Amino acid sequence: MTRGSSRLAAALAFTGSLLVICGPDSVDAAVQASNVSPACATTADLLPARRWEGAVDSQRVCLRLSLERGQFARVAVEGARGMAVFLQATVLGPGDSVPFLRSPRVLSWEARTPGVHTIVLTTGRATRVTATVTDIEDAGALAARRRALAADPRVAWLAARAIPIRTLDPRDTAFADLQRLRPLLSNVRVVLLGEADHGDGSDFLAKSRLIRFLHTQMGFDVLAFEAGVYDMWRASREISAGRDPRASFLQGLYWLWGLSEQLGPLMAYVAETAHSPRPLVLAGIDVQRSASMWAGAAVSDTLLAEMATFLNVNGLGGPLADPRSAESQLLKRLHDYQYRPAPDSTAMAALQSAVTATAGRIEHAVATDEGRIWARVLWNVAARAAWVWPRWPGARRSFCETDACRTCTDRDPEMAQNLVWLANQMYPGRKIIVWAHNGHIIRDRSRTESDSSGGSLYAMGDDVRAAFGNDAYAIASVSYEGSYHWAHPQRPTFDIVPDQSPEPEFEELMVAAGHRIGLLDLRQTVPGSAWLAQPFLARPIQHSTDRSPWGRSFDAFLFIRTQEPSLAIPLPQP
Repeated sequence: MTRGSSRLAAALAFTGSLLVICGPDSVDAAVQASNVSPACATTADLLPARRWEGAVDSQRVCLRLSLERGQFARVAVEGARGMAVFLQATVLGPGDSVPFLRSPRVLSWEARTPGVHTIVLTTGRATRVTATVTDIEDAGALAARRRALAADPRVAWLAARAIPIRTLDPRDTAFADLQRLRPLLSNVRVVLLGEADHGDGSDFLAKSRLIRFLHTQMGFDVLAFEAGVYDMWRASREISAGRDPRASFLQGLYWLWGLSEQLGPLMAYVAETAHSPRPLVLAGIDVQRSASMWAGAAVSDTLLAEMATFLNVNGLGGPLADPRSAESQLLKRLHDYQYRPAPDSTAMAALQSAVTATAGRIEHAVATDEGRIWARVLWNVAARAAWVWPRWPGARRSFCETDACRTCTDRDPEMAQNLVWLANQMYPGRKIIVWAHNGHIIRDRSRTESDSSGGSLYAMGDDVRAAFGNDAYAIASVSYEGSYHWAHPQRPTFDIVPDQSPEPEFEELMVAAGHRIGLLDLRQTVPGSAWLAQPFLARPIQHSTDRSPWGRSFDAFLFIRTQEPSLAIPLPQP
């Protein structure tokens, strides 16, 4: 594993748990990470050893690094597995009290002022942290490297071959700049739109404009979010009933999208189409609850009541037809992320029997969209229970065998199955757009340099490719600079860090080629494109650089030079 790989392994592990730790206390814990105390609890020098390791909590740990003017430093920061979401590292220049760089895991900067630079580490939960100086370049080496970048033959090739995109504004419907996407997507049934981080506001705008183009110009009319099957079905019904678009989406989306100002235009557009001849239908592919916790509705209680009503109206009965039954109450615990203490084997067996029997009766007796939704919800219940409760009958594995565990995940296989179900059973023959994280739509992740798992890393994109082949087209968003922020007013804002490696990154090449916004088709085999199938550096996962043959993992890169953070709307009152 080469320089930078270990921090990427942590980033890749982190993406798998991004939305599984969204229990009611997870946001509060992450918010605490930004509340640093006014003084350093620990102070240490990073040179000459170039490495520091120790315990970090909400108290500041200050690491000092002396640099000359024009020197370029790179520092990798690593926390314990699953703790990256709580870790913050900030850099202050000599004599400064305000940091000029904030990142959870990777730092690189040019010293504009000579003297001692201070790296401040804090976490929302106590953990072991390692900070390593991976490079210090002098001004001469930095200048030589920048000259070499300008002369890289890939720069001229990208200037000619990447498709320029004029604007990110989803309300701009002059789609002449997107017409070059037609030949790429004309025979595609599923387009997957990724984002490097769930706090990327510019990605949200870009994806919203692409969605409008795909809907109006290319016949795509189902929009499936990385969100719960039941939750998005409920949001879709709210939209169809003419209710406020934002309030409706909050019944289905995770808060990090539902509370983002940049999703407003997409929400309004979906509502506008609801009663048109070709509505843009909302759907979900996740196995867990996603409705925003500030949505002002008791979603889990609604689920139990609606399920009971459906079962009773259709004469299907069973324990789940009574919201007060032990089986219904255990299902409610699962839906509300209340995994601990784990129920006993008898209770789990009773719920499994009720879930599988009820789903089977629905599939046999109710051939409607509502019936298909409820059957799928129940199969998702069984799948989710199998990876949070190790004694669940037929459980494959569990990452949550202790009360301290907060990062259980086995969502990707189930999300892929839900997408295949949408395509084959709910909406056969229709074209589908998927909104998800790059870390889910990726395929063949084991080829990334940062993989330390012996090739066992898995993502939804693997099964999507197996099911749809070239009929699925995955577009991963990447950015050169800017910042990102999960849409909550108390969440920290992090900087996107360019130049994380001495070698040119894809994002640097695109900047040198003069692109502000552009899409590069990674499938192309024109002269000069062979490098796309070879390993090269890029930052599609949590904005951390990694080396991979990215053309095997994605079908296109959507490049945005300057990323704007997701902005939080005022929190709705519950």
